[in-house]
Order: sequence, then structure tokens, then C-alpha cells
Amino acid sequence: DLWIPLPLSPDRRGFWAMRTIGRLAPGATLPEAQAEIEMIGSQLIEQYPEAYENSGIRFYLHPLHGDLVDNVRPAILTLLGAVALVLLIACTNAASLLLANMRSREKELAVRTALGAGRGRIIRQVMSESMILALLAGIVGIFLAAFGLETLLALQPEGLPRADNIRLDGTVLAFTLAAAFVAALAAGVIPAWRASSPEVQESLKEGRRHGGSVRGRTRSALVVAEVAFSLVLLIGAGLLIRSFVSLSSVDLGIDPAGVVTMRVPLDYERFDTPESRWDAYSQLQESVQGLPGVEATGGISLVPLGNQGMISSYSYEESLDTDWNGSAADYRFVLPGYFESMGIRLMAGRDFEARDNQQITPVAIVDVTLANEVWPDEDPIGKWLGIGLGSALEEEQPVEVVGVVEHSRIINVREVVRPQIYLPYRLGAAPNIVLTVRSESNPLAPVAAIRREAELMGTGRPIHTVSTMDSYVSAALGDTRFTLVLMGILASIALILSTVGIYSVITYLVRDRVHETGIRLALGASQREIVRMNLREGFVLALIGLPIGLFGALLLTGFLDSLLYGVGSTDPVTFAGIPLLLLAVALLASYVPARRAGRIDPLVALRDE
Repeated sequence: DLWIPLPLSPDRRGFWAMRTIGRLAPGATLPEAQAEIEMIGSQLIEQYPEAYENSGIRFYLHPLHGDLVDNVRPAILTLLGAVALVLLIACTNAASLLLANMRSREKELAVRTALGAGRGRIIRQVMSESMILALLAGIVGIFLAAFGLETLLALQPEGLPRADNIRLDGTVLAFTLAAAFVAALAAGVIPAWRASSPEVQESLKEGRRHGGSVRGRTRSALVVAEVAFSLVLLIGAGLLIRSFVSLSSVDLGIDPAGVVTMRVPLDYERFDTPESRWDAYSQLQESVQGLPGVEATGGISLVPLGNQGMISSYSYEESLDTDWNGSAADYRFVLPGYFESMGIRLMAGRDFEARDNQQITPVAIVDVTLANEVWPDEDPIGKWLGIGLGSALEEEQPVEVVGVVEHSRIINVREVVRPQIYLPYRLGAAPNIVLTVRSESNPLAPVAAIRREAELMGTGRPIHTVSTMDSYVSAALGDTRFTLVLMGILASIALILSTVGIYSVITYLVRDRVHETGIRLALGASQREIVRMNLREGFVLALIGLPIGLFGALLLTGFLDSLLYGVGSTDPVTFAGIPLLLLAVALLASYVPARRAGRIDPLVALRDE
């Protein structure tokens, strides 16, 4: 890091792009500091009316922690909720399997009870077994997390705060042990209570086929809960998938394919005038344009989707006075050929030319958003704007509109933020332009040659921040992709667990009904009827869980609003399609044990009984 002082001049009070970082005094509160800073702002307006009067300027205080995490908070909380749902589904699944295990151990538990084991002793035994299973699962989970952490960090979106601090440490281990303990309680308490019930002792008297009705209903209730929880997760994942598809297909106003960008700084002491800097970039453009495979080249002060922006107030009154009417636009300084290199369509007028960087009369190109707002029923070509660029220009001045281009999402992929004004490079003449190069095939192919051309020119500074526009677009979609991938993984786990739960319930149901099935077959029931009867059990369990899950999804998917794009949190396609998918999976999970029931030999079933 290199820290240098920033020169600030009282004569340039129109430069409002700075953010100030302060620390509250001991005992001070944010509202108190906000009131104090507003009083200071009022004094500044009175003291410097020529700079602040009618500007509407205000100073806002915002906690730095909130500034860092506000953008990712909805996604992190959504994922936390999804993980909690998966844990609940896993616990209900484990409880269902433990109940089935208790069913096979009824005689053992009855003998223990007959030999003097009290209900508390049986509960402790079953809970200790559950604790051991949960502890082993927690250990396995830690090892899986150690391997999966690298993948998680690879998926992280740009700007994820404190990503460098994501690691397995004592806090994570303690949380894992706590989660394992809670899971053991959640998964073991129902089986432990049922294992100690008097029904277990009655099973020795009544026989196998008459016992476990309550236990069967409990297992069915747990599967219904699994289906409901899974539906909530699957609907959330479905909404994110549809949102990501919509976001990926949005018209950015640029064609990123085949474009590479790189920042080309100039030695400020050698190129100390706007004329010398313009000559250097113009010469470099000419050299790059002649390279093999290069289709177009241009340059811009700030690369689109680079999370940077410059805002200018502007006037469009005939008087071009300083009454800015509250209008503001994003502005960029560009080299000739920029729009062609980025695939931005010229809607009216002309592109910038070399003479625009040499003549005295300033010109500008605006986007269709600004043209439609300012001159909705007029031809904008030849109109004049008054722009106030603070320190970029010596003073506010009029510029003639010579072209109109389509709006491009240079700040935010999700929304049209502000109108845009493009100015010739000479009006800003910064010594660190971003070169934009469109190639026929591999966009990175000409980079080495461009570096050599820059060295031959003697720019005195190395080219840096080389990246394709596809990378910028991918990074802009990174937060949505990150949430989608993790949510999809969690939803897939939930679907698998629900499938296992339905399969296990139908399997144990088939085993409990062996005698009944044998009688039905002996009395003339067909295999198809037996299969249909058992399929109906799984279908009904899923059908009961669906409305519960739909109600839960309606309550919870509203928290996804800030993560969605082009789709509502109650999207009818998702809310109709996901339940059908879950029903199909439930039928598939029930089919294998149901078909096995249809193949039971009635003679063997009755003889075993």
C-alpha cells in the first residue's frame, strides 16, 4: 500500500465525490452525530452560498459495518434459513428412521422392560444412541466442510465482506458440536419416548402385525413435515433459478463477447498537458487497431460494470443557468471508437471523432434515457446541455449534443440507474484511460502486443487491470449465482432426504403389511391393486405436505424479494411447477417398495405369520 495526501482546494467546493470516514466520540450516538453534521452542513451553505445554495446537498452518516454488509445481508440470511430447513429435514428423516429401527427392536425393549428397566432407563439408552450418531455425523460434517470450504470460497461473489476470515476455527467447531447436540435431541426424542411407551410391552402379547400403529402415524407425520420443508426450499431455489435466467438474458446495452479492457496509465510528468496525453492515446489506438485480429478499439475513463461511477448535475433550460432542476447523470470521458468496440448502438447523430478532441466547442453524446426525459418529442441532435463536472472542468459550461446511443447498464446489471452523458477525452484528459479492444476470436490474444506498443511509446507506466468484459458481467452476476448455487445444493439435499423418507416409510409399511398383503392376494387381489394401494400411501403423504409447504413458502419467499429479478416472490409458474415435481418424486420413491409388495408370495407370507 502507498498512502499519499489528497490535495483539497477550498476553491473546488463543487467536487462532491468524496466519502469521509469518522469515528464517533466515546459515549456519542449516531443520531447525535447526525444532528451535529446537519448543523455543520447548514453553516456551510450559509458561508458558501455560491457553491451549495439550491444544490440540495446533505451529509448522511451511515455505520461502516452496515456499508460493508448491507448488500450481502439478504443473501446470507436466506442461506442461513435454508441451512436451518435442511437441518430440520435431516432431523425428521433421522427420527423417522430411528422410529423404524425401534419397530424392529420392540421385543428387545420389551424384554428389557420386563427385566426391570424403567422408562427413564430406556429413554437414556435410545437418546445416548442418538447422541453418538449425531456426534459421528458432526465429525464427518467437519471433514466435509474442510474439503468444501475451498469450493465455497471459489464461488464467493466479488465484494463479499471479510471473505479472508472465512475458515474453520474454534467458533465453527463449537457451533458444529452445538448443532449436533440439537440434532440429536430433535431426532431422538420422539423415538426415545415411543420406545419407552407401554405399547412396546404389549407387542409381546399382541403379535407383530398388530403393533406400531401409533408409531406408523408418527413416521407418516414426520414425512409430511419433510415434504413441507422441502417444498419451501425447492420453491425458493426455483425462484432464484428463474431470477438468474432473467438476469442473464437482460439487455445490457453492450456486447461483452470478444472485448478485453485494460487500464493504460501515462507518466504524469512526461505527459503533463491534455494535448500530449490525447496525442499518446490517439497514437496507441492507431497502433492497436493495426494488430492482427483486432476489430475495433476505444477507451473510457471508467470501465462499465466496474463498480465505479461519476455523477454530474446538468441543465437543459435555454438559459443554461445554474438552476440544475435536480437532474443528474452518469458521465464518462471516451476515446473515438469506444461505442463500436463495446457494441453500443448509435441511435442518432454521429460518434466522436478526432476533431472533437481538438476543437474549442465542447460536444457530448447522450443515451436514449436522457434524450427521452429531456426532449421527449424533439430531435436531440444539436440541442445544448449545461453540465457541472466540478473539478473535471474549470467551470460549468454548455455542450452540444451530437449523438444518441442506447442506454447501457454501466453501474448495475439489475436496473436502469441514471441517464448517461459521454464526453470527448480532452475534456477530462485523465492520464489513466481504460483501453477497450474488440477482437475476432480470443479477446486476450492481443494483450501482449498492446503491452509492447505501450512500452515503445514510452508511457512510463505498466498496463494493469487486464480483464475481459465477460468477466465483468460474470462478476456482476456473482452474488445471484452464489446464492443460487448454494440454495440449489441445499434444495437438492432436501429433495433427496424427502425421497429417502418417503421410500423408508413405504418400505416399512410394506413389511408391516406382509400378512395383510398375503391375505389380499389369496382372496384374489391382483398385483396391480397391491402396487396401487401402496403407491397411494406415498402419494397421500406428499399430498398432505404440499399445502403446508405452499403456505410456508408464501410466508417466507417474501424475504427473497431483494434477490429476485424479473420474477415475483409468488411467481405462479414456480408455485405450480415445484409441487408437481415433488409429487412425481414421491410417486417414484413409493414405486420400488410398492412393486416389491406386489410380488409377495401369499403362501410364504401366511406361513411366516
